[in-house]
Amino acid sequence: MAALACLIAAEAFAAEFVVTRTKGTGLPERGAIVEETREIDLFPGEYIALLSQGGKTIQIEGPFSGRIEDHAGGGKDEATGEGTSALKEISAFLKSDRLDTQILGSSRAFGGIAGQADPRTVWEPSVSKPGTYCVKRENPQVRLPAFNGRVRITLVGQGGALYEIDPPAGDEVVSLPEEALENGELLTLVFSDRPGRFEIKVVEETFRNRTEEIARLIAGRCHAQAARFF
Repeated sequence: MAALACLIAAEAFAAEFVVTRTKGTGLPERGAIVEETREIDLFPGEYIALLSQGGKTIQIEGPFSGRIEDHAGGGKDEATGEGTSALKEISAFLKSDRLDTQILGSSRAFGGIAGQADPRTVWEPSVSKPGTYCVKRENPQVRLPAFNGRVRITLVGQGGALYEIDPPAGDEVVSLPEEALENGELLTLVFSDRPGRFEIKVVEETFRNRTEEIARLIAGRCHAQAARFF
């Protein structure tokens, strides 16, 4: 009975992965959630890239025939059942048109396996066009584009407080005034020379792994930053 109970518990918390990229026929679609027991058949030149609940990444390349858990190094998590909600968040993102061809194409330099983006540059978003950008609560920074002539940059904080930011000489990282930030607060950057809404969302760094980090970016609507992992 004890052995049976252990088997049932292991099956109940089988490690799960979200499919981030594939090349081949008969493979799960991008964004599909699969268990470690899933059978995969790959011919030479084919591959499947996966991201696990616990933030581990794995790329299986052909020729290969077997279960995901059979792959050397497998990227298997301990079967705890944690990370399911984050995987679902990422799955919906990968299946949606939010990860469009333009964003995906610009992010492929970060490698074929999810999780290869440099987190330092991900959290220093380039504020070059209107949108929402996530920054960390500790040492919040953004990369501002180069400006021609005198440009006025204002950060609108909580309650409408205004904070002036010195425009950079070129495309460089600028620290945001910490007194303007509050966890969860949505701030706004205003440029005197360009229209559009530039939102800055402050994120408390409490995620435990890369999967939670990506899910946090998606939940914050910082889609361009999340896309850099894929």
